[in-house]
Amino acid sequence: MSERRGELAPSWRLIIGVWTVVGLVAALQAWLGFSSARVRVVPSLSDWTGPVMEFFRWLAWVPLTPLAFTLARRVPLSRERLAIPLLVHIGAAFGCAALVESAWYATSTVVRLRFAQHTLPGGVALLLFRPIVLGRLVGSAFTYAAIVGVALALEYQRRLRDRELADARITASLLTAQNKALKMQLQPHFLFNALHAVTALIREDPAQAVRTVAQLGDLLRITLSRAEHAESRLDEELELVRLYFAIEQTRFRDRLTVRFDIADECLSAMLPDLSLQPLAENAIRHGVSRTTGPATISVRARREEGWLVIQVIDDGDGLRDAPSDGIGLGSVRRRLDLLYGSQQELSLAAAGVGQRQGCRVVMRVPFHRAEADRPESSFRQAPRFAGASE
Repeated sequence: MSERRGELAPSWRLIIGVWTVVGLVAALQAWLGFSSARVRVVPSLSDWTGPVMEFFRWLAWVPLTPLAFTLARRVPLSRERLAIPLLVHIGAAFGCAALVESAWYATSTVVRLRFAQHTLPGGVALLLFRPIVLGRLVGSAFTYAAIVGVALALEYQRRLRDRELADARITASLLTAQNKALKMQLQPHFLFNALHAVTALIREDPAQAVRTVAQLGDLLRITLSRAEHAESRLDEELELVRLYFAIEQTRFRDRLTVRFDIADECLSAMLPDLSLQPLAENAIRHGVSRTTGPATISVRARREEGWLVIQVIDDGDGLRDAPSDGIGLGSVRRRLDLLYGSQQELSLAAAGVGQRQGCRVVMRVPFHRAEADRPESSFRQAPRFAGASE
C-alpha cells in the first residue's frame, strides 16, 4: 500500500500481484474441472483454452481496481446519505461486470476459433453471447462489491489510525501542558525561598548578598533555559543543585556540609527536569534548618539494574512535621506519575544518621540515557562552594 495525499491506495504492483494469484487459482480450478469431466458440454472447448481464458478474465480487473477504489473514496456509503451512493456503486458494479464478461467472451471465442480443433459456428457463438454474459453478470458485480469492500475497510483503517495519532498528539500536548504548569508552580516557590535567604544578608553582609543574587541569577537562567524540557540529564540537575546549595550556604555558612556520591555512569541518565532541587530543598527546610549544630546532606546516585536510584540524605531531626506532599515534593510526585506512570517511586523514610533520626528521600526512575548530541555538563568541573565537600 502507498499513501498519497493522506489517502490509502493500492500500488499497481500489489494490484497485479493479487489478481495474478486469483487468476492462477481460477485457472487451476477450471483445468481440474475440464480434465475430470466425462461429458463436455461445449465440445469446441479444448483442455487448455478454458483455463487460460479464465486466468485472463480475472486479470481484466487490474485496470478497474483503481476505478473502484476512487469511487469508494469519492462516493462513500454512509447512513446519512445511502441511496445515491448505493445507486452509483450498483451501476458501476454492473458496468464493470459487463465490460469484463463481454471482453472475456469475445476474446475466448476468437481464441477458440483460432486454436481449438472443434468450435462452434460463428452464428451460434454470437447467439450465445447475450445469455452467457448475462449469466455471469451478477457474479462479476459481486467481484466489484468485494473490491469496494476492501477499499472501505482500508479507508476505515486509515481514519482510525489518523484518529489514534490525533489522540496521541492531544494526550502528549496535555501532558506537556501539565508538566509546564507543575514546573511553573515550583519555580516561584523556590524563588521565594531563595529571596528570603538573600534578604537576611542585605544588612549583615552586603557583599555576600550581591554574590548570592548573582548566583540566584545564574540559577534562574538555567531553569528558564530548560523551560520546554520534560527531562534533563542528571549532571545538569546536579549543577542546578550545586548552585542552590551555594545560595543556602549564605544562611548556614560552616554549619552546612554537602557531599556528592555520584556514579559516573549515572551522569548522562535522564530524570524529570527540575526534580532534584525540591529534594535538596526538602533536606534544607525540614532537616538542616531545624538543627542547631552542624548538618550534612549527602546526594547519591546509582544504577540498580534498569533503574536510576537517587538518594538525598540529611542528618537533621527527621520526618517530624515534614509534609510528604508539599508544593515541592508534591510537584515532583505528580510529574513522575505523568512521565513514567507506575514505573517510578518517590519515598521518604528515616535515615538513622548519627544520633539524629535524619531523613532519606529516594527517587527511582527507569534508567535511560540522553541523546548523544546533547552537550556535556560542567558538573565535575564546577568550583566547590564554601563548607561543601565532594
